[in-house]
Amino acid sequence: MTKSSIADQKGAQSNPPWKEWFFRIVFLIGMGLVVILSIEAALRVIYREEAINGNYWGRGAFVEDAVLGYRHAPNFRGYAYRKNEFDSFFAISEDGLRQSNLKTQATHNKLLLLLGDSFTIGLGVSEKDTFAYRIQADLNHLGIGVINGAQAGYGVEQEVVLGKILAREFKPAAIVLSLFLG
Repeated sequence: MTKSSIADQKGAQSNPPWKEWFFRIVFLIGMGLVVILSIEAALRVIYREEAINGNYWGRGAFVEDAVLGYRHAPNFRGYAYRKNEFDSFFAISEDGLRQSNLKTQATHNKLLLLLGDSFTIGLGVSEKDTFAYRIQADLNHLGIGVINGAQAGYGVEQEVVLGKILAREFKPAAIVLSLFLG
């Protein structure tokens, strides 16, 4: 075989130049997408969404409420998070309150209803470290149940409206409104 016939065979087998460039461009775009998705995945592992958007709660922690604007979502399970401050598990009952023993507390002869915002609900601490939970043992011995009716982020007007709603449901002997004045 002569050199010219070998060159003719190679030329006949090779792709037209536009096909080579097309595949190169598709390959580069594909690799670029892989790099971008890898960076995205790494950032999601390193930085939590809550830290980026300023929301202490994960998605689904709140639901819209026609009267109050929003409330904690019933049966929510997740974490309350603020970088370098807290990362605590949060569970909301089927009634939309942060109280795992709500039904037990509601069986007492007298009830104390606590209302408030993130301090009362215990943002950043476990449920057992909230003041609502800590006073239960002492008050339960006296026949008084404690209902934590707090909702994170509420102002006084919302707390009063929610208090009226919860008072109709639980009929507490006393209501304590805890305020953050900061």
